[in-house]
Amino acid sequence: MRLCTIKHYHKYYQDDLFEETLNQIDDYDKKNFTELDLEKYIEYGYVAEGDEIIAMCGITDFGFGCYRIESGCWINPKYRGNYFDPKNKYNHYELSLHQMSKFEHKANIWFKSRIARNPAGIARLIPEGWELYPEQIELCWENNWQWVVYKGNIDEYLEKLQAPNINTYCTY
Repeated sequence: MRLCTIKHYHKYYQDDLFEETLNQIDDYDKKNFTELDLEKYIEYGYVAEGDEIIAMCGITDFGFGCYRIESGCWINPKYRGNYFDPKNKYNHYELSLHQMSKFEHKANIWFKSRIARNPAGIARLIPEGWELYPEQIELCWENNWQWVVYKGNIDEYLEKLQAPNINTYCTY
């Protein structure tokens, strides 16, 4: 398997497999990827094996060291499952961890792109030295309840990342 970067900050990398895959998406996610706007991501890439993309996703910067991971996530239907299997080599968490490692020195908070009733998804992605916040936080905009992982004193920056303040600081 290989991890590929399509965008890093303002640098784009031409990639035929990525372009071909975008043009061939015909499942329920098609509307999300017909006009994928890479400008809103500071990082976007994919994991592939051979000439097939297994999954692709990115990172969005919300300011104050807050990053949304698995933003714009697409998993090839061939590799989707109803539950997470950590032994399955075809999961997108390796891609997420790879992307997170590039920004860990800047990050204070990570949250996932999906709202979940439990913290299991984000808990799989806790870097060493980070903590899972014990409850969901209304983060970045109203009714966006998220499980987050953080490092340091969360109170130093959390207020700036909660509604209504985020409209002033959001960087995407």
